[in-house]
Amino acid sequence: MEPFKEARADVITEFIEAAIHSILYVRGVYPAAIFKPRRKYGTTVHMCCHADINQYIIKSLKTVHSLLLEVRDNGLLIRGSLEKVEIPLMSKNSIIEVFQFILKFPDISAIKNDTYLLEVEESLRSALLKISISDVLCKPRLQELSDHTQLDSPPFTILVHTEKSKAANLTHQQEEEGFPWIQVNPQEYDHTSVFQPPTRNPMKLTPIKSISNEMLQMEVQLATKEKE
Repeated sequence: MEPFKEARADVITEFIEAAIHSILYVRGVYPAAIFKPRRKYGTTVHMCCHADINQYIIKSLKTVHSLLLEVRDNGLLIRGSLEKVEIPLMSKNSIIEVFQFILKFPDISAIKNDTYLLEVEESLRSALLKISISDVLCKPRLQELSDHTQLDSPPFTILVHTEKSKAANLTHQQEEEGFPWIQVNPQEYDHTSVFQPPTRNPMKLTPIKSISNEMLQMEVQLATKEKE
């Protein structure tokens, strides 16, 4: 395995982990008291200290990391085994926000030093800063996100978009590890304007950060539900 492919997978996984914690904190999904400040990429990120929440994030990102290692380098800009990670936020059993991380991977087989990796880390730092002020970029903090009393399911989840063949393998593999993934039919999962019929109220997309360099292309954006 190319050393920079593994390094890239490590950096992206660490970034998505920090981003998830930052989202949960900034959007008020859980009380601020269960978060502690940590330094990531030279900036402060509030990380959740709740054991169950952390285990869910860690186990989910283990799969993300394994998919990142399967990206095929063939000299073209292609979508790899991991295409997109989404973090839907729930209120009263309805998705009201979705943070999206859309990924593409350039060929890195010719890279000989870590200069580009440092550039990626600086870009990810900027993305974390943008996420930390997402309530300013979009709308005021949504207080209903912190109301879990009417939820039949957790207030957030982690969606991983991958190839169909990979999804089937993941389901079987994770069942053996005691952390099964559930395949979701996009047509039944009502959260993005791409999947919503024109007659329905689509979600508004707000760009947060665009990253493009020799090691990674990523679009970070926030889809918000318009008030009906």
